[in-house]
Amino acid sequence: MRGNIAEGRRWVGEVLAMGGEDSPTRVRTLEAAGGLAWWNGDMEASREHYEEALSLLRSFGDDADMANALYNLAFPVGFSGRIDEGLQYADRARVLYERLGDEAGVARSHWAMGSVAHFAGRDEDAKVACEKALPIYQRLGDTFDLAWAHRMFGTTLINLGETEEAVAQLTAGLRLFDEAGDLSGVILHLRDFAQLAINKGQQERALTLIGALTALEEETGMRLLEGFSEQLEGLEEIRDELGPDRAGEIFERGRNLSRGQAVRFALDVPAGDLSTSSH
Repeated sequence: MRGNIAEGRRWVGEVLAMGGEDSPTRVRTLEAAGGLAWWNGDMEASREHYEEALSLLRSFGDDADMANALYNLAFPVGFSGRIDEGLQYADRARVLYERLGDEAGVARSHWAMGSVAHFAGRDEDAKVACEKALPIYQRLGDTFDLAWAHRMFGTTLINLGETEEAVAQLTAGLRLFDEAGDLSGVILHLRDFAQLAINKGQQERALTLIGALTALEEETGMRLLEGFSEQLEGLEEIRDELGPDRAGEIFERGRNLSRGQAVRFALDVPAGDLSTSSH
């Protein structure tokens, strides 16, 4: 959340190197390592850590532990191209969470299925999953997960061409992440607003947002966009049209924005009229 991903991986790596017993503490450390590797875009390491955690829990974990481990593993597996396997992990987590009566866990599982489906280009399926998760989070008042649900719903709607509702969802998500100081969430939202700008031919706006998110990526070590190759469609065409000098100038303008300035710039999109020329 705070953008200290490289430092986090270093510390957790030192702990793992100490070895130790196959214990709940070891599992928690592996989960931390898996999460940090995920946000650093290292899918292979993330999967390996989460797989080891799941393997250990088969000996002593309860249903809650197992559900969390299955949920975690769904992401690096699904985003590494093993789509059906990733969806199965998420669904197995959902079954356990339902057995436990854990509504937040059920919502997380739906969100995980939506995330994997979206990555696979199955956006109609992703939309259905997001529509299941969102009202649960809203009812529970779970701000952190609600922000992620807004983001996944919004980026799914971009692909489905439902632009106005996509802006509404992404606006809600970005505001929540900005208030919480969650830099990784802010970065992903800036990416989505850049894609919206590209789709509407707002070239300067798109490059400004890309510059801003690039600066935050460098500051935090958040490399998730590289990790699952979520490229911006149409970006190269914009750079070709504007030429390297002009494109570079606009990109640098974005890089020099503070986080607060970048967020305000991203949110300055009328929900009902996205045809505005570049800022």
